[in-house]
Amino acid sequence: MEIKVPGKLMIAGEFAVLEPYQHLIVTAVNRFVYATIKRADQNEVSLSDFQLNHIQWEWQNDELVFLHEDSRTTFVKNALETTYRYLAEQGIEVQPTTLSIHSELDDSSGIKYGLGVKCSCCCCSRSCRFDRVSSRIS
Repeated sequence: MEIKVPGKLMIAGEFAVLEPYQHLIVTAVNRFVYATIKRADQNEVSLSDFQLNHIQWEWQNDELVFLHEDSRTTFVKNALETTYRYLAEQGIEVQPTTLSIHSELDDSSGIKYGLGVKCSCCCCSRSCRFDRVSSRIS
């Protein structure tokens, strides 16, 4: 299954919104983060934009543990950890999966456009995981 999430562009108020009762104007852009999830024999994450492929991970003692630590995986790790905690609280067992994420929100040279790649990756990660088990959630 593949999920795509658009990037975002803040038009006005990106700093004002940090204060109470202030507003922000934001819009989606026509660039996306794509996440693909498939059943697998073991849990793996691939972030092709970072050349991080087949990173194995395990769910141990209510914590997600990557077998290869890399600071660039923190945002995906946190998104998956929150999702797995929720599923565990609901008594839902999940099967091992492989999750691959690719983004159009940064330039190939590494230039960041500020379109929300981390947020979009988190949304994709959670959406894929929830959608994969949604038939078991009542």
